[in-house]
Amino acid sequence: MSAESFEGSSPEEALPAPDAPAGSLPAPDAPAGSLPAPQQAAGALPAPEGSAGALPPPMERFLAQPAQMPHPTYYPFFLAMGVAFIAWGLIATWVLTVGGLLVFIISLIGWINILRHEH
Repeated sequence: MSAESFEGSSPEEALPAPDAPAGSLPAPDAPAGSLPAPQQAAGALPAPEGSAGALPPPMERFLAQPAQMPHPTYYPFFLAMGVAFIAWGLIATWVLTVGGLLVFIISLIGWINILRHEH
């Protein structure tokens, strides 16, 4: 197929009609650039009239965030540092491993204690 065979045709003319089988060309009387109407999926409930894009009342919406955020804490940072020192100590020396293990245990106990006493 050469480039001359495409002269005079627009991209819209190459789109098939909504009810046409796959691989067929659109009907010549279809307006250029028109989109097919959306079809309802099988088994879907019909939408009430005038409800397209309508939001539920404010009291029926779900909250995007929890009602109460937890308090900020440094325990996750020290927990990660303990893991890093444990890994570094496995490569270098047992002293770093023991220090990392102590930091890890203390921060884990502290973080769990805070989470247990939240309201």
